[in-house]
Amino acid sequence: MGGEREGRSMEARMRVWGGERWENGSDERRRRNTRRRNWREEEEEELVEKLEVKLEEEKEELEDELKQELEKKLEEELEEKFGGIEREGEEEECKDELEQLEEWEEELKEVLEEKLEEREEEWEEELEEELKEEWEEELEEELEDLEELEGELEDELEEELEVTFEEELKEELEEDEELEDELEELKKEELKELEEKLEELDKELK
Repeated sequence: MGGEREGRSMEARMRVWGGERWENGSDERRRRNTRRRNWREEEEEELVEKLEVKLEEEKEELEDELKQELEKKLEEELEEKFGGIEREGEEEECKDELEQLEEWEEELKEVLEEKLEEREEEWEEELEEELKEEWEEELEEELEDLEELEGELEDELEEELEVTFEEELKEELEEDEELEDELEELKKEELKELEEKLEELDKELK
């Protein structure tokens, strides 16, 4: 009975000890994951900022191209319209030319927007791919940390169990020795009582 109680007590202590060790390991893992998550968020912000800078640069380049194209078309149109004719009706012709230029500007703006959208989609895909690779690396590192922590906990638990088991065995052996001594004493007392009873019977028979 005493051995069973001690065994249950040992198991309870091991569960408490293992739970505390696992909780401490979990806290450390949560802190490490928080640091990694913060680092990942900073990386994402940097990549988004780079994307925005690229988009702005591309927009400026396309706007410059648009401006140059409009100026070129204006020069060509003016040279074609007014290079060899008289100035009569020049104002009306200029109005027509401005309307035409406005149409071209709208068309070029549409082209600019389409190009920007295409570039933005390409950069977003690149950004997603980069983030995916980083997340995969982070997950692999976290799994390695978990495996390492699990191995450490198993080793420490095994060592603790061995030490505790040896102590429990020693205590049980000591208890068994005490029980044997008590049994031996009881046997001696019972034998003594039996001998006394036999002597009394002998006396009565005589």
